[in-house]
Amino acid sequence: MSDFKHKDFTGSLFKNEYKEKDTQPDYKGSATVGGKDFDAAGWISQTKSGTPYLSLKFGEPYNKDGNKAAPKQESQAQTSDLPF
Repeated sequence: MSDFKHKDFTGSLFKNEYKEKDTQPDYKGSATVGGKDFDAAGWISQTKSGTPYLSLKFGEPYNKDGNKAAPKQESQAQTSDLPF
């Protein structure tokens, strides 16, 4: 993957050349929103009346090991007042 960085509130999708099943996205890419990076996926679909549209899904980015980025841990101050 390149070191390209999107400007804030922008993204890009590319045709998924490895799609084998309908559950896999037709397009994959990334976006930056509010200074945070996201993975993006898009499926070509159509409404009941036949109008085509692109359905999108955003998620936490994957790291180079193929795992999702580790979620941010809560600070000790937020959990120290729990009774257990």
